[in-house]
Amino acid sequence: MIHLLAAAAILVRGVTLIDGTGAAPRPDSSVVIQDGRIAAVGSAQEIEAPPGAQVLDGRGKFLLPGYVDMHAHVTYLEWKPDGQGRLKGVFDRKTSEKTLKLLLAHGVTTARNPAAPSQEGVRLRDDIDSGRLVGPRIFTAGEILDKTSSFDGLTRPVSTVEDVRREVARQARFGVDYIKLYANLPPELVAAGVEEAHARHLKALGHLQATSWTEAAGMEIDGLSHGADFSEKELPAEKREAYRRDMAARGPMKARLTWLESVDPKGP
Repeated sequence: MIHLLAAAAILVRGVTLIDGTGAAPRPDSSVVIQDGRIAAVGSAQEIEAPPGAQVLDGRGKFLLPGYVDMHAHVTYLEWKPDGQGRLKGVFDRKTSEKTLKLLLAHGVTTARNPAAPSQEGVRLRDDIDSGRLVGPRIFTAGEILDKTSSFDGLTRPVSTVEDVRREVARQARFGVDYIKLYANLPPELVAAGVEEAHARHLKALGHLQATSWTEAAGMEIDGLSHGADFSEKELPAEKREAYRRDMAARGPMKARLTWLESVDPKGP
């Protein structure tokens, strides 16, 4: 038998364990958790409960490592009129905290937050790290960088290489974990974002379209969001004009169906 000293201990007994290593599930296992950390793992016959431990019956259930949600919007905004006929996002801390607790309750213990007001996103992350707030560990971006006309509370407009470098520097000062580069950025601005992020020891991730995934990979971008880039550059040359016409006629969202029908999965 393995004996352990009790310290706020929990024993999960008789559970089927999936340990995340790729090994086969291990039926009739027991796991001891002490002070919030895994203290012992073994068969139900090997491990007995530490004195005073809470014992949970795991028979018929599965135990596995916490999930990592790679695209979890956890800094919610409330969209309010800005007085100029547009909507502007205002950080909603209350809804954000509820969302974090809900993710944790469903087994998500780490979340990559793909966009946030920089200061509020970093504060939310740090409040969890310090124990002031309950939720999954967060890796957060700041505001989205995009070639657009105005700041809406979440998307920072950039139009030059200097704009991009200045915004990356601003977010780095707040302490973001990575930089989010968005759909309308042309290759020279994506390249500047990746270069400036790396110079500041930050990752750069992209939700891209004006710049193709192929181009971004050549720039050594660190990650890409979503299942397709919907860039006309990734289509066979003879399909691009029809895609452009469809975007103009039906809008970019509906035209995605045309892109999916036109793309060559075996192409470059």
